[in-house]
Amino acid sequence: MYILVIKQLVIMLLIAALSFFVSRKFKFGENEKQFVSKLLLFFINPCLILNQFNIDFEAEKFKSFGVCFVLSFIVHLVMVLLSLVFFRNKKNQESEEEKDLTGLERTASFMTNCAFIGIPLIEGVIGSEGVFYLLSFVAAFNVFLWTFGYALMGGKISFKKIILNPNILCVVFGIILFVLPVKLPYIVAKPLEYIGQMNTAMAMILLGLLFANFTKNSSSAYIKRIFKFVFVRHIAMPIFVFLIVFAFYKIFPSVKDVRILSYVVLIAAICPTGMSVSSMAVLLKKDESYGALLCIVTSVVSVITIPVTIALSELAL
Repeated sequence: MYILVIKQLVIMLLIAALSFFVSRKFKFGENEKQFVSKLLLFFINPCLILNQFNIDFEAEKFKSFGVCFVLSFIVHLVMVLLSLVFFRNKKNQESEEEKDLTGLERTASFMTNCAFIGIPLIEGVIGSEGVFYLLSFVAAFNVFLWTFGYALMGGKISFKKIILNPNILCVVFGIILFVLPVKLPYIVAKPLEYIGQMNTAMAMILLGLLFANFTKNSSSAYIKRIFKFVFVRHIAMPIFVFLIVFAFYKIFPSVKDVRILSYVVLIAAICPTGMSVSSMAVLLKKDESYGALLCIVTSVVSVITIPVTIALSELAL
């Protein structure tokens, strides 16, 4: 599994590096970043979500899927509360820029790379059954991303915007699609699959675009904050997540695939910061460079923390 994590991260970082050099060569700017960000958030991501639900229905699996969603929802809620505790705004002592960075840190601390890294990682460790249950975590992720995450980063949300968001709509339609006996025809399902497969590559291309605009002055200022963030994202939060998952495992041992559900939620929750944070930073015109830095640093650190966390959890689960 350790090799699997390294391979996945190396592949992702190579794409980001190529994007970085191309962006520097052709001097890509704000227009390109906005285009790629919107394409990723509002077109490619929704296609990926919808495609993952286009599978045959099983009643017992559906029940376990629902249980996994509730567990994932609770885990996200706890991580949101922890983000508010660890990253606080100091009244009358912070500039608007500092407040924006704090909001970005709050969102980045609970928005994980559960799809880009989570899917290949869980498929390698648990198998396709684990990937199916991961969709419930991804569904909860999208709900929190476009509600709490959007608000914490300064976005003005409304019930109408949440309901009509393509990502939320695709989660709802996806669940309906899974329950229905009729599946999408090949001519529709195949394009969705192809577009969804672009997700990781496009996310890394955006990461390279963001890093191409990095400056030495900004990076030195970020270093002062990055150590605290890494502690929260890779040490403090995994401890709380493990306690929740362990309690679930002990209290509900009769739930179908309870051990698989526990590992799926645990692995998804301890993945590095997701690229959706950088995409949203671009969308809301916040400090996307810092968002990109958090994604890179946590991805590198996760090469150590994910295997260690899983190894320790095997002693209890």
